Amino acid sequence: MIGWGVPLQVKLLVLVDDAVRANEWEQEIYRMAVPEGVAVEFATVAEAAGRLPRLGQRPAPHLLLTATWQP
Repeated sequence: MIGWGVPLQVKLLVLVDDAVRANEWEQEIYRMAVPEGVAVEFATVAEAAGRLPRLGQRPAPHLLLTATWQP
């Protein structure tokens, strides 16, 4: 996150992974890698799909990361 998130001035990171969304311990591990000033949220695939329209309207830079791509 520091390598590309900081230069891009990312303010929100949404990590999309069903297993991580269900595991508080894994979420804490990911939170430790996120720099101060960046919000991090965890979502299931279904939750993220429902949020995409709203995320696209956010004025601040944000990233949506997924574990795998499945067309």
